[in-house]
Amino acid sequence: MKWTDAIIEAKEELGISGYTSHWDEVVELAESIRHDDRVKYREEFREEAIINHQEYLKTDWWKKMRQKALFRDSYKCVDCTEPAREVHHLSYDNKNNPEEINDIISLCTICHKKRHFIIHNKHTRR
Repeated sequence: MKWTDAIIEAKEELGISGYTSHWDEVVELAESIRHDDRVKYREEFREEAIINHQEYLKTDWWKKMRQKALFRDSYKCVDCTEPAREVHHLSYDNKNNPEEINDIISLCTICHKKRHFIIHNKHTRR
């Protein structure tokens, strides 16, 4: 949401039209409205991305790339050398295009969870 739209919405919610001496209240509410809007957008985007990603993991292309990565890494976790049963995307830069073999690595379940925990914490600290 644009800042001006948030200001307009805040003023309407506070019952203010035109100039106000309560500008701090308007700004505070507008910031809250913008924050809530960003949170809602992120949640909607994340839900859609998860659905799309889950569908992608069912494709023949993904199954083929997954097997190639496991074979390339000798079915060993690249982090700890335990047997690997999972494949991890190093980045999602090629999200709308089929990934390259260098975009994915083989991991055991524990190391895969560790990597997602680290990624999640990086994004939530911003």
